[in-house]
Amino acid sequence: VKSLGKVRSYPLELPAIVPLVSLKDPASYRLDPIDVNAIVVMFEDLFDENIRNSIEKAGDIHNYLHYDGKVLVSSIMPDDLITRDAVFYFFMSVVNRIKFDGDIAWDSPVYIDIPLYDSWVNLLMGLKLTHELATGGMPVYGLAKGNIEGQIKFSVETLARIGINAMALHASEYMVSFNDDSTVRQVVYSYFNHFAESAKSVLIL
Repeated sequence: VKSLGKVRSYPLELPAIVPLVSLKDPASYRLDPIDVNAIVVMFEDLFDENIRNSIEKAGDIHNYLHYDGKVLVSSIMPDDLITRDAVFYFFMSVVNRIKFDGDIAWDSPVYIDIPLYDSWVNLLMGLKLTHELATGGMPVYGLAKGNIEGQIKFSVETLARIGINAMALHASEYMVSFNDDSTVRQVVYSYFNHFAESAKSVLIL
């Protein structure tokens, strides 16, 4: 990871709020009455072959959704999938065919209680494959990772060093405990301290 070269990353201009929609629930992407300029879909929904085939038959993701705004794909998925090379290359082939506008980088969700060794393995794998995604030319939001100060610092600084200064934080699990757990609050503050130094924009998931 320390030897990864710099990439040219061109992040998308996004509105303040970017809703997450489910490809498995058409009601979630009936957006006509609402002025929504960008949305996020989960790549996990595309493991459903029927959904995937329907999108490809429509031509691309925009035609399928009847939506002309920006469509980002989140490649955040469980650890047992994220570390498989076959899943990564399947992701690349599907995303290229379906024509997404950008990606929220390759990584797994944040789990507060994940063992330290596993969390380092996931963090390093995420950085390596995020670099590969950005090298392919797609606008990428690099997902910052870590539950301890050293991991957070390394993650954010590495993303910035390789040229990815639009970053994302998967904050859902932190928010569940934010009011009751001072350690969780400190983790979130650490992210934002490092984002302030290294990121030009931050997408909160």
